[in-house]
Amino acid sequence: MLRSPRLERPSRPGATQRPQERFDLLDRIGTNLLARREVLGRLLSREEGKILAEGHRRGDPSGLIFKFFAGEPCARSGEIVPPCEPASQNEVTRKPLGVIGLITPGISHGHPGMEVAPALEYGNCVRSQIGRTRAGVCHALAEIISERGPRRCFQSRDGESPVVGETLVTLRTRDGISFTGSVATGRTIAAKATRNG
Repeated sequence: MLRSPRLERPSRPGATQRPQERFDLLDRIGTNLLARREVLGRLLSREEGKILAEGHRRGDPSGLIFKFFAGEPCARSGEIVPPCEPASQNEVTRKPLGVIGLITPGISHGHPGMEVAPALEYGNCVRSQIGRTRAGVCHALAEIISERGPRRCFQSRDGESPVVGETLVTLRTRDGISFTGSVATGRTIAAKATRNG
């Protein structure tokens, strides 16, 4: 597992990687997740108290999610917007936001994959907060990403949710937050995050 005690600023893969390189990265992660589906399914069953067949059934989505988003960098293109003046041309392109803080309940490794894969696909880096009750599956996901990805493109921290979540939200070295949880907590996060810009 890749962890950073000081939560140093990760490298930004989008700034240096071509679309083909991002495709290769996400495809490798997806392949690795699918290859380990038995182990991940068993881990998921143990953490959530599910029967083994259900754990295995839910063990595939994360790998398939990474495979899906692997194709996106090569398919993406800019847009040409009709100009206001005849002699001009307006082009819209998308650039990485930077470092994304990810606060997820860790329902399964498929759930954080839904947020991690698109963030990496668009060239961002991810700092993930993992709740202790679902730490095993999320740690396995972090391990696979850290084995296949650029240095420090994905960092994970576990601990008591309010403490780690507070750190992610108030850090000035983070450029965005993705949160899944209650409306009340979401409002608190939004208020704190906007204070830091």
